[in-house]
Amino acid sequence: MTEALASRVAGLKLGGIVAVLLLPMLVLSFFMVSSLRQDIGFAQRELLGVEMNRLVMPVAVSAAMGKLDPAAVDALRQSGAAISAELGVKAKFDTALATLLTYGINPRFALDALVALQIDVATKSNIILDPFAETYYLGSVLSQHGPSLLADYVRLFTLASRALKDGAVSRADTAALLLATGAWKESQDRVRVGISEAAAATHDPASYAAPISIAKEMLDHPEHVAMLFARTPDGELAAKLAAADEFGAESGHIIEDIEELWSFSAAAFAQRLDGRLNAMRLRLYALLAIAALACLVGVGGAALMFRSTLKQLDGVKLSRDQAELAQREAEQATREVTRMNEDVVRLNADLARNLAMLREAQDDSLRKGKMAQLGHLTATVAHELRNPLGAVRTSAFLLSRKLKDKGLGIEPQIERINNGITRCDNIISQLLDFARAKNIQPERIAFDDWLARLVEEEAQKLPAAVSIECRLGLDGRSISIDPARMSRAVINLIMNASEAVVGKGDDPSRFAARAPAVGISTALSARGVELTVTDNGPGIAPEHLDKIFEPLFTTKSFGTGLGLPAVQKIMEQHGGGLEFKSAPGQGASFTIWWPVDVPEARVA
Repeated sequence: MTEALASRVAGLKLGGIVAVLLLPMLVLSFFMVSSLRQDIGFAQRELLGVEMNRLVMPVAVSAAMGKLDPAAVDALRQSGAAISAELGVKAKFDTALATLLTYGINPRFALDALVALQIDVATKSNIILDPFAETYYLGSVLSQHGPSLLADYVRLFTLASRALKDGAVSRADTAALLLATGAWKESQDRVRVGISEAAAATHDPASYAAPISIAKEMLDHPEHVAMLFARTPDGELAAKLAAADEFGAESGHIIEDIEELWSFSAAAFAQRLDGRLNAMRLRLYALLAIAALACLVGVGGAALMFRSTLKQLDGVKLSRDQAELAQREAEQATREVTRMNEDVVRLNADLARNLAMLREAQDDSLRKGKMAQLGHLTATVAHELRNPLGAVRTSAFLLSRKLKDKGLGIEPQIERINNGITRCDNIISQLLDFARAKNIQPERIAFDDWLARLVEEEAQKLPAAVSIECRLGLDGRSISIDPARMSRAVINLIMNASEAVVGKGDDPSRFAARAPAVGISTALSARGVELTVTDNGPGIAPEHLDKIFEPLFTTKSFGTGLGLPAVQKIMEQHGGGLEFKSAPGQGASFTIWWPVDVPEARVA
């Protein structure tokens, strides 16, 4: 009886060993299945965005033609509500429908709302974050550039038609037409580049022949009507009307070309995405099948081992000699099993450490990928903002010249416009500094003298309540820096210190100190040059200490949250770094350091 019980215990132990050996593979399979399911969910959300695009496109095209398609509008209203709710764009969707109802007589006015809805859908459905080159460019055309191309053309057509209908073209009309033509040409270029880049990245370039041809032929359409107005005398109205007839005759064809490019991008994007989804599903099913098969094999092996052990031990005679031999064999087997258990435990510990390292590496890679996409998106947005900002700056300058000394009392308003433009330009510079890696151009300068001039200029821009104290300790020594980039880093630190003690400087009751002060000092150390900026503000809250270098993190009601990350990046480009010290109620101290001699053409 005792021997039979021992045989069953040994068999169970063997089965347990098999189960322990199977466990790591099951854990790895679980993480792989979870990753695949996440990727499938990502792709399915992109398909929802494409479906919404297909609902919006016929409505937008019919609105551009000047007559809404009731069937397309009904389809958008009935099917789009559920999709927009799932994507989180219900507010934009309702606004677009309301705009369609409001401007039903002239639906072209509703086109901008439809384009805004499509761009928001592209963002929420992750279309513009697609990780593959071909579908990334197709997604940019179907979700951003295509709708913008249609809206820009309708805007150009509306302006040209209105000007010619009036029978007279003023300078203001010509300027507006020139701006609209420029926007139309820029949208054309973006669509053409997007289609071309997608064709370059695809394995089937022949399928892009027709859309590439359409994109190139679109350049030959008479969209430069504004140039005719700019060069034709006011009296030659017949020539202008002839151009209008040609322009009007071509408008339908151009909108059809835009619709064809838009439709091709949506269809090609959906086709490629369906292919990826099918491949991922096949991988998921194969992985599940392999895991199930492994479990079956393990369980079957354990059962066979258990039955084999029983058969062998059941046939053992209960004689004394055989019992002693069996006892010795059992003791030996126990020692072996113990060693195996210890080995398995060590293997499990090693595997757990390796899995943790793998997860950390995957998380870091994902973080870097997202930051790269964010950097690319930031650079694109900053570039697109600078063009209209330049137009506002030029307009404000012309207004100030024309209205100067006329006693209208609008100088403060123009000054506020200029200040706002300067602030926006600084924010764009911060965005570009953070998004792009540039070659620095180091040169040797007398650093203390250069810093004194920079601080004197910036002191004029700070609130009057802030006092600045400089302690410069380089004694005229020449230091290698990129003056333009270093000045942005120093200005960022000075502005942060000033805002820490007085905010915007417009409300003394909110000052952090009775005598707001900012200190600036330089010194040489073993690691090179050190520049420290201190303030007597409230310091940094403990819960924010780990986040201040994260992009877009800010505790202020203004700013971009890119100041300190930009400073950190500039110092890395100089081969140095950024450090800080802070305690609640005792102010903060930020120190930047870099080597005395910065290598030329260094890139972060």
